[in-house]
Amino acid sequence: MPGLFLWVFVLGVGASVGSFLNVCVHRLPDRRSIVRPGSACPACGHPIAWHDNIPLLSYVLLRGRCRHCRARISPRYPLVEAATALLFALLFARHGLSPDFVRRSCRPHSSRSSSSTRAISSFPTPSRCRASPWAS
Repeated sequence: MPGLFLWVFVLGVGASVGSFLNVCVHRLPDRRSIVRPGSACPACGHPIAWHDNIPLLSYVLLRGRCRHCRARISPRYPLVEAATALLFALLFARHGLSPDFVRRSCRPHSSRSSSSTRAISSFPTPSRCRASPWAS
């Protein structure tokens, strides 16, 4: 059984790949660069600092809000990061740290995750689902 450090590393890489998939899903359909400009708040456009852009951790520490304007950040971002991290952990448990882990598992599943995310996010939301009784 691999050590704890290796599992944390695999989960961290998975969450980072999930974060990159979020960037691709958000920018590529609009033909925008995935490199520049850096990430920004969808509400106010304020650039997100590196320490506020750590997959999963920053979302939890900032309670799902922009540090600058306090607008809510969609939970889709950490969900994709967590799902990708979990996928990496499952694939690591099955294949170990081997070329097969990358070649046969991570790339195909990651591309499916990003295309599924884009397809789901493009569905229209019925108006009665948009207003949440828990929204503040």
